[in-house]
Amino acid sequence: MAIKYKATNSTNLLSLFVERILYDAIFISPENADQLFVVPGGRQKASGEATGVKNYWAFENILYGKVNKSLICVAPIKEILKPIDSDGETFYVFSEVAECYSTFRDFFNLRARYGNLAEDNYLQSPKIFKAFEDADINYNVYLTKRVSKFNKNIFLEQQNNKIKNIKDYSKKFINDFMNNKGDNILTRTAYRLSNKVSSTSAGLSIEIADLDPSNNADKQLFLDSPNFQFYKQSAINAGFLIDKNIPWKLNFDMSSPVNKDKIRLVGPGIDAATSYLTENFVRVYREDIEYLLSMIVMGYNSLVNDAPFYREGLCVFSREKVDKEKIFEETLKRNYWIKKYISIRNKEAGHPYRNTEIDKIIFNAIDLPEERAMDYIDKKFRLPFIYEGSLTYELFKQNFTQNTKFPLDNFSEYVKIVIQRAINEIY
Repeated sequence: MAIKYKATNSTNLLSLFVERILYDAIFISPENADQLFVVPGGRQKASGEATGVKNYWAFENILYGKVNKSLICVAPIKEILKPIDSDGETFYVFSEVAECYSTFRDFFNLRARYGNLAEDNYLQSPKIFKAFEDADINYNVYLTKRVSKFNKNIFLEQQNNKIKNIKDYSKKFINDFMNNKGDNILTRTAYRLSNKVSSTSAGLSIEIADLDPSNNADKQLFLDSPNFQFYKQSAINAGFLIDKNIPWKLNFDMSSPVNKDKIRLVGPGIDAATSYLTENFVRVYREDIEYLLSMIVMGYNSLVNDAPFYREGLCVFSREKVDKEKIFEETLKRNYWIKKYISIRNKEAGHPYRNTEIDKIIFNAIDLPEERAMDYIDKKFRLPFIYEGSLTYELFKQNFTQNTKFPLDNFSEYVKIVIQRAINEIY
């Protein structure tokens, strides 16, 4: 049985990342397979990749700024981002990124002072065109559009009178999502791990041109600059890596020796990238249910605004607006959301678990305190390939048996090491 490899614009990048890594690893020739059991301690440059340049569209790197080194989806703490002015406009990045950019600019200013730079629109006196972009604003817009479309369809499908209260509304909304095969994004975690969100949402990147990365002519124009080699060296010396596919994009290199003194290690044996992401980012999944509840309440109250009454036969009844906190405490309580959330995450991840396994996850999660329950759920969907009972686990196990000479009792350890090796390449 061959592994089906598929990706769309709404694909969860975490699933795509693991799928591709394992797909490639399964077909490694046996004589080279022992290399997969070596977890690198430092950065390894990909074959054909120039020093100071990294392919952030490769499967090892598409998660830059979106996950930590445990593959947990993370988001920057926006309150600690620092404003940085460029050509009269204010942008936001982390203070360490701003410091690197200041150094980068100083290299250009010094060189320009002695007339050693050719005239160039972008690489003579660099300025910022793009930095931090708030993915939460776009996610709120995304949810609002979903709710508006759903509410509109209620009337088009003449379902208005079947929704009497928020319980009916929530049930129909979530059921519609679960039954829509082409729709795989609902939670904030899934949204951030999709192609709808770029790495600029992390506050770790700066773009110094307003060119189109999908236009090869724009890329060539930038690469052909007589100042490009100086630009590349300046980026390295300032603590950046250049994005191979967006060469005017500078990404903060957490593993660079230049940035060593900028990053406070959070504990013995903990590397710079893990420390930095721990200090400056939060786990996205911990607010997923809060966002889902807010969306349902917003949608229902909007429906009440548009249609405050519903009919049952000849009788007319009124709908009442609801308060979010009261609903969570009295109507749609914690266990309801735990059950729905786990089912939603399973669909977003491509249904890696059978129904019987989902029931076990729900049972275990309900029995845990709130924060531990969310940690447990996210772990199950972070790397579902590792857990027996997963459809994906069994699929890869079968392919592993067919295509390698390793004993099957090494399978789980093999998978963990292959994935960890790829994770180490992200930062």
